[in-house]
Amino acid sequence: MLLSQDAAARVERVDSDYLRVRVGALARVPGNPFGATVRPVGQGWAFLVEALPNPLFNHVMGLTAACVDSLPELAAWYAGHGKPLRVDVVPAQAAPGLFAALAAEGLTQTGFYAGLYAEASRVVTGGPADPSVHIGLLDPAEFAGVYATGFGFPDRHRAAMAESVRVLAGRSDVRFYGARIGTVVAGVGLLFLADGVGYLATAATLPEYRGRGVQGALVRHRAAAAREAGCDLIVGHTATGSASQRTMERNGLRLAYTKALWSGAG
Repeated sequence: MLLSQDAAARVERVDSDYLRVRVGALARVPGNPFGATVRPVGQGWAFLVEALPNPLFNHVMGLTAACVDSLPELAAWYAGHGKPLRVDVVPAQAAPGLFAALAAEGLTQTGFYAGLYAEASRVVTGGPADPSVHIGLLDPAEFAGVYATGFGFPDRHRAAMAESVRVLAGRSDVRFYGARIGTVVAGVGLLFLADGVGYLATAATLPEYRGRGVQGALVRHRAAAAREAGCDLIVGHTATGSASQRTMERNGLRLAYTKALWSGAG
């Protein structure tokens, strides 16, 4: 499948859609104890979760050169919550005016992130390479616990991180999967379904079970489930050059684009 502008837009849009669902659900917890907010910015979105320092929950997506006048107010908004302004820039949005405005606001490029994609019929499917690994649906609360442990979140942030996935329980567009080795859930992976896209989101493996093919098995299982649900595109996002990117590529996904991460001081 050759990458088209439409396919690239779908790769980024599903990430934004998923985050709007996830942070939005967290904001609807009674009393909003984690300080979660989703706000529109032109055709894009600004996300904030006061209880979490993770950039995943505190950044702007979809900002274009047409909306750079909003940058000072956005910077003040994030600063008021003790967080720097962070902006993701995908190649389709890149423009001299946008980069100049980000630099004028004091932001610098601090990293890269990879968007990956594949036609659903071309993603590798099948059982785990290790026959001791068994994939199946998982209770959201158990999923959340393995997720928080697998990522090694500090104790003070574990409750918020776990709740950020538990709040998705019961949604028809979200499926929670676990990889069991014996009686232990060794790893987890979430599947988000949106507009014909199967999004491989929110995955983690317990440290002692890494190197057993857990995430590869979860990628294949979720891709097969997405295809059965009628999706024509499989998408994932991951740190550039990471083990997660290599796992996705080994199972048929390929790079759609690398987006630039810009951040202010803080």
